[in-house]
Amino acid sequence: MKLINARTLADRLGVSVNTVNAWTRCGCIPCCLRVNRKVIRYDLDAVLKALRDKSRACRSAATVSRRGTAR
Repeated sequence: MKLINARTLADRLGVSVNTVNAWTRCGCIPCCLRVNRKVIRYDLDAVLKALRDKSRACRSAATVSRRGTAR
């Protein structure tokens, strides 16, 4: 298991870091290691599995992230 940071995860998924952070906050994707509030590492395989399982919820979290506020 290789752990990656939010920037690398965002690049791999083709989304912004803000989207990765929103998905983490709403529970759409798991964080594998949380060192502190700002230092979080992700397991890419676990994230991809979570996104497949929860794709609808994560799409709406991405919409919130792009707009900056929830509807």
